[in-house]
Amino acid sequence: MYPDFTFQCSKCGHDAFRSEHPVKSLDDIHGAICSRCCKPVALKDITAHKIRRIQLIIQRKVTEGASMA
Repeated sequence: MYPDFTFQCSKCGHDAFRSEHPVKSLDDIHGAICSRCCKPVALKDITAHKIRRIQLIIQRKVTEGASMA
């Protein structure tokens, strides 16, 4: 139901920074781990544009989920 986000690691540049649990809010992004260097993600490492995009996707998914229920 919730989207699975992939981030670019700000430490090593690898593109497999994936959240291990459903992302329902920006706070859920904490806990994402890079599969190459094993560093955790921090919100400060994600660009403002990407954060806004994530917020819009989450809002749309939550709205779709509510209308289906």
